[in-house]
Amino acid sequence: MPDTDVELMLRCRKGDRSAFAELIRRYEIPLIGFIFRMVGDSSLAEDLFQETFLRVLKSAKRYEPKAAFSTWLYRIARNLCIDRFKKGGGQGMVPLDDSGEDGEGGRREPISHAPTPLESAVEAEDAKIMRGALMQLSEKKREVLMMRIYLKMPYSEIAEAVDAPLGTVKYRIHDALKDLAEIIGPPPG
Repeated sequence: MPDTDVELMLRCRKGDRSAFAELIRRYEIPLIGFIFRMVGDSSLAEDLFQETFLRVLKSAKRYEPKAAFSTWLYRIARNLCIDRFKKGGGQGMVPLDDSGEDGEGGRREPISHAPTPLESAVEAEDAKIMRGALMQLSEKKREVLMMRIYLKMPYSEIAEAVDAPLGTVKYRIHDALKDLAEIIGPPPG
C-alpha cells in the first residue's frame, strides 16, 4: 500500500529525497492546473509550482500534520499566486479554456464522436462567455469556486486553505454561483 501524503512529508522532514520526489509526482498535474487557473499563464504557473515545492522543502522540518497535506500545499500555492498579483505579475485569474484538461489538470476522456464545426464554435463561445463572467467575480469568490469545482476540495479544506470560516466559504461559493447566473443571464431561446 502506498504511503499517505502525510507519511511522505514526515519522511521528507528526515531528509528522504525519494519521498519528496513522490509528493511532486502526485501533485504536479493538479497543482499546476490549479495555479494556471489562478494566474492564466502556463509559464508563470510552472514557476509558481516550483516555488511552491521549494517552500514545502524549506518548511519540511517545521511541518506538523494538523490538516490534510493537500490543504497545506494548496494554501502555499494560493498565497504565492496572491503575492504575484500584488506585485503585478499576474495576467488575470481563472481562465477556463477548452484545452481538453479536466479539473485536476489531467486529460479528459475522449468524446466518442468528433464535434462538428458548429458544435466546436458553440463550445468555444460558451468557454469565452464563462471566462469573461468569472473574471467579473471578486478574487475571493473566484478562488473558492475554482477550488470547489476544479479541485473538488471539501468546503472544510477550502476554509483552511483560504483561512476563512466554513460559513464564509459556503457563502462565497453560493454568492459566486448566483453572480455567475446574473452575469451570464438566462439561456437564449
